[in-house]
Amino acid sequence: MIFVSTSTLFKTLSISIILLACKGWSIAKSSLSQGDMSTITVLMGATYLIYSSYYISLNIPNMQSSLTFSIYFLHFATFVVVVFNINKVLNFLQHQRRLIYENFQDGFKQAVDLKLSIIRKLMYFVIVYFTFELAVNVLMPLDLPFSNHTKEVIQ
Repeated sequence: MIFVSTSTLFKTLSISIILLACKGWSIAKSSLSQGDMSTITVLMGATYLIYSSYYISLNIPNMQSSLTFSIYFLHFATFVVVVFNINKVLNFLQHQRRLIYENFQDGFKQAVDLKLSIIRKLMYFVIVYFTFELAVNVLMPLDLPFSNHTKEVIQ
């Protein structure tokens, strides 16, 4: 049971941190709108519920296959939301950079360039993260024969 709780919380917190970063929180924005927070809350809840259900239903093959599909869909939907939001933040920062360079505000040039660099690196990280998650979930699902020990630990 500790494995289920730890794994579920890890997945939920990982997605939450990625969502906060892709919205530009603490990088491009000091606070998030209510709509942004609602999106993060819904995706956090979906992640928690789907992973909890998946680990609890390891011994029910019919249910596990539909939950596996739900996990794939969740990762795809989260990936789309994250990339969309990163592109919005990139466009915002590029517009801000253009204004800074046009108005010769030299004091802000390094800051906005650093923010753009961070967001671009976040995009690479997100692509690697979701590719890895997809590869792990597709190539090494939990119902492989070597994972029977995992099922015993969970029960």
